Amino acid sequence: MSIKKKLGMAVASLALGAMLIGGGTYALFTAEAKNEENTFSTGSLIIETVDASGTTIESPVFDVTNVLPGETDADHGGKRVITIHNKGTADAWVRVSKIDSGDHSEHGLVDGKYNDLFDGPFMLVIDYDDSPVLVKAGEKAPFEFGFTFPEDAGNEYQDLPAQFSIVFQAVQAKHNTKFYEDDEDKPIGPLYWSNDDL
Repeated sequence: MSIKKKLGMAVASLALGAMLIGGGTYALFTAEAKNEENTFSTGSLIIETVDASGTTIESPVFDVTNVLPGETDADHGGKRVITIHNKGTADAWVRVSKIDSGDHSEHGLVDGKYNDLFDGPFMLVIDYDDSPVLVKAGEKAPFEFGFTFPEDAGNEYQDLPAQFSIVFQAVQAKHNTKFYEDDEDKPIGPLYWSNDDL
């Protein structure tokens, strides 16, 4: 064999060896694993009016008759309590948002009488605190209500009805709570009461 052939065989052998070594370097073991059926679900915010024992309130807390000028809830069995039960999974800020006495499109005296006890300058006043209360998920909070019928109410208020609804509002507390500037551990209420406030 000539030198050229020997040299060519040596170069070819080296190239083949390099390819085998290089090919071995690029061989990889691989594997795959799955974590299946991942899910998300939203929390819930559900409030319900209950009595002190936790039973759903089926009837009005006020059923008062024969109210006279100058009288208050103290003259008719005392203050009434409605407890809010947060049955959802989210902590909530809760407040009494309004006393809804319906449509008063016909305000003023008609034949010497007002439309109902929520009309006129000496109307019946429902007393309550509208401050927000933090009610944690699964917990309850009481809200107290009273009333005052001004002593200056005259004959124009005789034999009048008053019917109303007590409306509560709740909003999530997480990511929606403001704190006192000097005490960041003490919450004072929600940043927003609705998406319209954003």
